[in-house]
Order: sequence, then C-alpha cells, then structure tokens
Amino acid sequence: MLFNDFKNHLIKNNILLFDDQYRIIYKNTIDLLQEINNDKNKMDYISPFYIIKNNEKEKIKLLINSLKNNNINGSKYICKSDLQLNYFYP
Repeated sequence: MLFNDFKNHLIKNNILLFDDQYRIIYKNTIDLLQEINNDKNKMDYISPFYIIKNNEKEKIKLLINSLKNNNINGSKYICKSDLQLNYFYP
C-alpha cells in the first residue's frame, strides 16, 4: 500500500493526524509487516494494511495508537488472526 492510500484510508475512518504522524505510523506499519514476515508463525497474523482497509474502526484505532507510540509488540498482538475485541458498554 502506498503512503497516499494509507493516509486516505485513515482519514476516511476519521483518524485525523498531523502529516508527520501519518508518516511515522506508515514507517512503523512497514516495520511491523517485516516483523510479522520474519516470525516463524506468520500464518497466525493478519497484515496491518488489511486491518486498515477492512474498516474495523475499533481495531484500526487500537492499531494506530500502538503504532503512533512505537509499540511494535502491541501492534503485532492486534494483528493476530484469532483476536476478537469485546466491548462492554455501561
């Protein structure tokens, strides 16, 4: 995914940031993808780009916040294929 497509998907999902933050998150997403591809269990993960394209808003927000804070391990956990988010609203 090219940077402009990446940025447009985030804007479409109402994730509005400064341009430098988009670039940092994009670079961290590339690093995360390389980390997943180097993992021996890479079949257990979903591409972060797929999550962003898939429009699961809560998962996208969690992923972007982890990437924005340079939390590659947290982002990798969010990309697990069997991860299900449960939200309880009062």
